[in-house]
Amino acid sequence: MDAVDALRGFSGGPEAVSTLFILDGEDKLIGMVPLASIVLVEQDTPLKTLISEPLVTCRMDAKEREVAELFDKYNLLMLPVVDEKGVVHGVITADDVIGLLREML
Repeated sequence: MDAVDALRGFSGGPEAVSTLFILDGEDKLIGMVPLASIVLVEQDTPLKTLISEPLVTCRMDAKEREVAELFDKYNLLMLPVVDEKGVVHGVITADDVIGLLREML
């Protein structure tokens, strides 16, 4: 399955698709590429050259405060949740964090 097929099969709304995750052969997260970067570059540009730095992730056992601090520090729209091997198990969105903060008020 290529990236276009994966995007078409995505169950979230279009607003949730802002970043593509780049995985190695063992499903370990090696980078993230903003979708806008893909749209704006020459067709033969390797994805590897578009990877955003730094790669910011959180572990599955991360505390809510830690997650909120990462969003604030790095001005994130989404944060991949990885296990100890770096395999992605989910994504926390800015909307998730805003909802959490509203509950805390």
